[in-house]
Amino acid sequence: MSEEPPPKGRARAQPDYISPDGAEIRLVLRPQVEGVRYHSLCEALVRPGQVTQAVRHRTVEESWFVLEGEAEVWRRLEGDPGSGTVTRLATGEALNIPLGFAFQVRALGNIPLRMLCSTAPPWPGPEEAISVAGGLGEATG
Repeated sequence: MSEEPPPKGRARAQPDYISPDGAEIRLVLRPQVEGVRYHSLCEALVRPGQVTQAVRHRTVEESWFVLEGEAEVWRRLEGDPGSGTVTRLATGEALNIPLGFAFQVRALGNIPLRMLCSTAPPWPGPEEAISVAGGLGEATG
């Protein structure tokens, strides 16, 4: 008896939706469709100059890998009275958003910031993100 291989995913040309922070999201691997059990994977796109809404997640940890572009990413442990830290990200670099951290992104330069984003456990939906006050200023879209 031969076992079928797990399904494969593929990002669509058009966004599946706009994330709670304002990034364009193209779903790649999802529990509901591709049968992934312990994480989810998407491609996120932030337009040049765009500042996302600052958010924190309720239940997921998120990891990013930059495919194209550059950004500043603000992160702060929720409940920390400090202002958080800003990290610069460029093509080929990765970053982690641990559970309990708020974050916000500003895309730099003239090309969109395009990243692979993995969440564990799998992304449950838009109610996962809670808006918070950010460190990069007002969201632009």
